[in-house]
Parts: sequence; structure tokens; C-alpha cells
Amino acid sequence: MNDSESFTQFTPKVSLQYQFDASNMIYATTTRGYKTGGFNISFSTEDERTYSPEYSWNYEVGGRFSAFNNRLYGDLALFYIDWRNQQISHAVANKTGSMLTNAGKSYSKGVELSLNARPADMLNLQFTYGYTEAKFREYLYGDADYSGNYIPYVPQQTLMLGGDYTWNLSARYVDRLIFSAQYTATGRHYWNDSNDVRQGFYGILNGKLSAVKRNLTVDLWIKNAASKEYMAYFFQTSGKYFAQKGKPLTFGTTISFTL
Repeated sequence: MNDSESFTQFTPKVSLQYQFDASNMIYATTTRGYKTGGFNISFSTEDERTYSPEYSWNYEVGGRFSAFNNRLYGDLALFYIDWRNQQISHAVANKTGSMLTNAGKSYSKGVELSLNARPADMLNLQFTYGYTEAKFREYLYGDADYSGNYIPYVPQQTLMLGGDYTWNLSARYVDRLIFSAQYTATGRHYWNDSNDVRQGFYGILNGKLSAVKRNLTVDLWIKNAASKEYMAYFFQTSGKYFAQKGKPLTFGTTISFTL
């Protein structure tokens, strides 16, 4: 059977920006978002053979700033997304694979902040933080009512703290040493529409020591230094649940040469 559909949609974007100087500005944008509908390869009922287009209005205001002769600079953004017919991935009941269905109404709102600082010539610091609340406003699927539930796979918080320090040695075998560390954290998020499977807040610590001699760099690195256990992914298929654990503590060395 050959099925076909055609989709046409006008997607405007309006943006305003005010530049105070080369390093400081504010902006506001409004954008119409759109995803075409389509056909599912696997489905449970005839009604699930197709899924409808997804529509959204996206609003964002923010700015970029700097201070102390650009030794401190950053970005701040606040956003709000209003969806209609949001396309959601579902496991196919009693079958393998997944399919797309449409939620009635949903939204996402939050804030994103990034800061970069250079308190000393050899020291760089980075900080990013994001908070998101993403929920279904109206979503009925079969006999289930997911209205008011969180949208799956969307962490409520994200965090990154990082930095690097450089020692200029100009020694016989090493020109400079660079030590860098980064802590990344992911907030609570849910793995399904019913919100009965979730991953709590967790953080991962990584570090690296680099020795540089002209074009040659030798890195000693470690990832997940605290051996944090977490669930990296979860899905359901054929009525069964599967979870993928995050990568454990790993360490090693990398040698690179640039021409």
C-alpha cells in the first residue's frame, strides 16, 4: 500500500536586538516552529498509522555582557515554548520498535546562564547552568491521562563547572603543562510519559593533565573520577524494559601531533 501526504506551513521569525557596544547587547525573538507529520512503520492500531504535524511558538529574551576588560563575560537567556500536537515517541504495544504519536498541548520554559572568567592570565574558569520545566498540558493516550506530567528525557537542571590552569615551563622536554577539570551535572528527568521511571540528579567529574612540547601533546585523562553510577538511557519494547548504565571510571592517555 502506497500512502502519501503533503505539508505546507508558514514559519515566521521576528527578532529585535539592541547593541550597547561591541561586548554588550540584549535581544528578543519570536519564532514559529513546525515539524511535518508522517507515517509509522510499526503501530498497534490503524489510527496510529499516521501522526500529525507539530506546531510551536518559541519566545526568547536574553543578553550578552562583559566586565573587567573582558575578564568576565557571559550570556543569559529566558525561553518559553508553547507546543500543539507535540510528536512523542512511544513503544509499540506487544511489538518491537517505536512509533510517533501526538500530545495535545505541552510547554517548556526555563533559563540558561553561562559565565566565563579569567581571574589570572593563566587561569580560566567556566560556569553554565540551565533550568527547564517541560510538561504536558493536555495529553490523552488510550485510557491514560498524562496531563500535568513532565515530558520525558528533559532534565530539570543542567550544570557545568570547569577550569584550566597553564604553567609555562619552557623546559627542555616540556614547554607548558595544562591542568583542566570539569564537573557536569544532570538534574532529575523521566524516561516515560507516565513519569514512573526516572533518573535522579547526578554529577560526573573529569580531569586532564596535558604536557605540550611544540607540536606534540601528551594527555593523561580520567573520566567519571568518582565512579558515579547512573542510568544513561532507558526504553521499553515488546513489553519489556531496558536500561543502559552510564560509563564507569575510565582513564588513559592520548598522544597527538599537529602539523
